Amino acid sequence: RSPEKAAAHLNALKLEVQGSVSEVRRMVHDLRPPKLDDLGLAGALEDLAGSARGTGLNVQLEGTQDLPRLPAAVEVALYRIAQEALTNALKHAQAQKIEISLHLEPLKIVLEVLDDGVGLPQIREPGVGSRSMRERAEALSGSLELQRGDVRGTLVRATFPLELLEG
Repeated sequence: RSPEKAAAHLNALKLEVQGSVSEVRRMVHDLRPPKLDDLGLAGALEDLAGSARGTGLNVQLEGTQDLPRLPAAVEVALYRIAQEALTNALKHAQAQKIEISLHLEPLKIVLEVLDDGVGLPQIREPGVGSRSMRERAEALSGSLELQRGDVRGTLVRATFPLELLEG
């Protein structure tokens, strides 16, 4: 009986549906970034490094050649931890150089992100990012260490047991 009100309701519903679709896409992307499917873990990490290089940082990536086949959950955790460590270094470290390393050690796979920035404060409250990295590691029986670099900067070290790679 009121075309103007009906049109307004339809527009409101359209916006709500578009918002819901965007939210679902964001949630799916958070679960498994499409870059992991498109590029594999090594390519996705190189893409992250390339994005950071675009800001003027010297970013080096090592150890992504000849990786064993990894379970999807481990790939996502490694990618997201590297992503968060890079984000933290870009935002807080005032770094010039970041080294990302992914390598196998006896009974474990290790991701290290080392920056040459200002380092961790003496007293610090863990933020959302560092809690998120720790939770991702611990959810897969792994561990996460945040420590000062040998000379300066911050080292983020995530370790996952090798038995996660079997099967």
